[in-house]
Formats: sequence, C-alpha cells, structure tokens
Amino acid sequence: MAAYDGEGLTSLCDEHGLLTARRALESGVTDRCLQRLTRGGLLVHLFRGVYLLGSRRVLTAEGFHAQLMRGARLLFADAVFTSSSAVVGHGVEVYGASLAQPIIRRPVDRGQGPRGMVVRRQASAWVDTAYGPCVPLATALVEVAINRGVQAGMVTAELALASGKVSRAEFGAAIEAVALWPHSSRAKAVGRLVRGQCESVAEARTLFLLLVNGVEVECQVEICDPDGRFVARVDFLVTGTKLVVEFDGKVKYASGDPEVLWREKRREDALRALGYDVVRLTWADLEHSAQAMAKVRRALAQHARRP
Repeated sequence: MAAYDGEGLTSLCDEHGLLTARRALESGVTDRCLQRLTRGGLLVHLFRGVYLLGSRRVLTAEGFHAQLMRGARLLFADAVFTSSSAVVGHGVEVYGASLAQPIIRRPVDRGQGPRGMVVRRQASAWVDTAYGPCVPLATALVEVAINRGVQAGMVTAELALASGKVSRAEFGAAIEAVALWPHSSRAKAVGRLVRGQCESVAEARTLFLLLVNGVEVECQVEICDPDGRFVARVDFLVTGTKLVVEFDGKVKYASGDPEVLWREKRREDALRALGYDVVRLTWADLEHSAQAMAKVRRALAQHARRP
C-alpha cells in the first residue's frame, strides 16, 4: 500500500477527489487499508463505501456539503436532492439549517439509507444542477421553512429571491402546493414576510426581527435631498417615519481608514440634516432580540418627540 500513501491515491479518485470502496478494492486497496488511510488523514470517510481525499476537503459548511452531495450520488444514482441540500445545489446560501447530512429523495416507499444522509420518498419534479438533480428551488425553500422553522425559511428565501434565481410567483405556487402538509403554516408565514430585497444574512435577519415584532419597514430605500440629489441608500426605513434602521457589521470600519470613517460620518450627518434619525443594529443585537427591539423602540420614541 505504500504506493497509495501519496499521489498514487489521487489516481484512484474521480475528478472531485471522491473514491468508492468498490473502486478501491478493484485496485487492490482493502477495507483495512482504507481505514488506515482515513486514520492518517489522507482520506475522509463520508458514507459507507464513499471516501474523499483529505487534501480536497472544503472547509466551509456549504462547500463540504456540496462534496457530500456528490458522494451521495455515487451511492444512489437515482437520488434527487431536496430541502437545504437542493438550496445549496441551486447556489443559494442556507441559513439556520444543518448541513451535516445531505437530504435526498429516492423511489422508495419509506425513508431509508446509510448513516450520514437523510432519505425521503421520491420527488415529483427536479432540475439538473452542477451537483446533481435537485427539486426546484421554490420547492426546496418551502421545505426549509417546514423543516427548520419560520426564521430559517424566511432568511433563506429572502436571499434566494434577492438573487433572482426564483420568482415570487414560483415561491407562492410552491407554498400553495404544500397547503395540506404538516407545518405548512410555517411556509405560509414565510410567504407573508419575505420581500426579496435583502443582500445578506444579516440584513435578512434584521428584517425578520423587525417584522415579527410589528415594525413595518421599507427595504433598500434611496434618500435624496429636496433638489433630488442622491444622499444615501439605507437598509430599512420604518414605514411612515424618518427613522432609518441599519445593520452595522463593523467590517467597513475594521481597517481604521480615516477616509472610510469620514465618509460614513458625512453620510449620517447628511441624513440627520434631512430630518432622519439612524439606529444601528449589530451581530450582538441580532443574537439578543429583546435587546435589539428595545433599542429600536427607544429610537422610535425619541424620533416621535423630535420637533
């Protein structure tokens, strides 16, 4: 087996760095050798009978999930990816759903499969993606909402709609199609909340926080001065007010560049000169929703008292 302790092992794998136990055995690599290579870190054991070159493992959750998806297809050529796996397959970021196991549909009477993946009954429709057949994106988004809850469903759907990879009409039709499913109310709630305008997970989570707490907002609002000159585009504007809510990830300030800080100060000064107030939410606020909403409500109260 010395020949397979390095580059020789790569020759046994496919273009994605994947290796099946059957292919290994045909090349003289026994199960015991595969175990030794796995313990040594040269291989990663994905599922029963499927391995990945350790040097090819992607460190991001979504990147590694895509590798798991490709591995699942080596075991089940009839697999169709669904739920969060299908969202990954369509190239959309997933929020609030575990990506530890691929979720597939197969022509079986009941869910069954090897450890490390979730198997459900056959899909009624699918489309081809770079990672294999997936249910349509709208269907996948609905399943994320049903399986993982309203916030996970709303944030993921918000990103998908904003990307332009799915339309409101398609998403609405997918929600109607599951009207009789258990927990379909979660998908309906997501349909009422999504706007399809948020550009990041942070913004989508901020929108969710505001809406579920009864604060109606407009998204991605362009603000101009009385002469029509552009001043700023803000994340959210509380409906019927001049209170701006923005997510502040602090990334743009991390460099300490005086020019960046000066531009941001001028931007906020220009907004205040037009009668706008600004409240900023951070990652810490999003992790403590009561704290975040207290900050927003204080800002609303102060704004209402402004002459």
